[in-house]
Amino acid sequence: QTNYKQDGDLQGTQYSDNVSRTLPKVRLYSQLNFERDTSIFIDDGIQTLEPQIQYLYTPNKDQSEIGLYDTTKLQDDFFGLFRDARFSSVDRIAAANQFTLGATTRLFDKKNEEVFNFSAGQIFYLSDSAKPTEQGLNSDSNYNALFAAQTMLHWHRRWYLSGGIQYDTDGKQIIQSNLTLDYKGDDNQLVQLNHRYANDVSGNTIEQAGLFTSIPISDEWQFIASYHRDLDNNRSIEVLSGLQYESCCWAFQITGHRQIETDLNQSIGQPQATFDSSIRLNFVLKGLGSKSRYDAQKLLQQGIFGYRRPYFLND
Repeated sequence: QTNYKQDGDLQGTQYSDNVSRTLPKVRLYSQLNFERDTSIFIDDGIQTLEPQIQYLYTPNKDQSEIGLYDTTKLQDDFFGLFRDARFSSVDRIAAANQFTLGATTRLFDKKNEEVFNFSAGQIFYLSDSAKPTEQGLNSDSNYNALFAAQTMLHWHRRWYLSGGIQYDTDGKQIIQSNLTLDYKGDDNQLVQLNHRYANDVSGNTIEQAGLFTSIPISDEWQFIASYHRDLDNNRSIEVLSGLQYESCCWAFQITGHRQIETDLNQSIGQPQATFDSSIRLNFVLKGLGSKSRYDAQKLLQQGIFGYRRPYFLND
């Protein structure tokens, strides 16, 4: 049960001063775990199979008297298929009458380290009133036959490949997809290539490719750079490059940055986009007697697209 006391001028709106809402929920979830010895791709490995099934029921209820305060639609990735809620917060509780089927398979090497996984699943709705297009927040970004899959391949301690896709099986279209390839070398050397696609971001199609790199020049000098390009509009959207000098007790950083200005009141695909350019200087005192190195890769986390290090990528 949720109780709302809404203050402010509600005259002429559909909102009420006091709202009490009670909604029951039924969730039945089951997962099995199978494993076997395997020699597929690796010697003395283990393969697992993890099928999952979920039934979720929440009755449909008019909630228009409650304002939208901090509620938004959650991500529709593979893990999102098995959530018991479609929205963040409780301003809106979505109706549900659905089955979700999915499975994950994993490969482990003889050191019990995961080198591959693949997951796929889909939601099947049992009533029209529970379908996402029949309820808010934005019916244009809801899909009644959502299939989601994701995978990871970590065949070498320096290499990591990951990707995911969300597909509308009714409309026969890709909703979102992403693909990332990472390499981690010695002495803080790294390269990351990535591609992302979304068919509806504020009414626009987004397709972007990006590059992150960090290259040691010497024991004291490090070069970093990143570049991201809008493939749909054929233009760069962010460029970052910089140098870092580091001694035993201090470090100096200089970076040049050029990025597209984001204005949520204008279309993302506007042809006459404006850009912001800047130069940054940082002087870092590391502390007397400290032998730890200052991580130049943190510079790659600046800007619109921040570098994210894969969890499985070891030094």
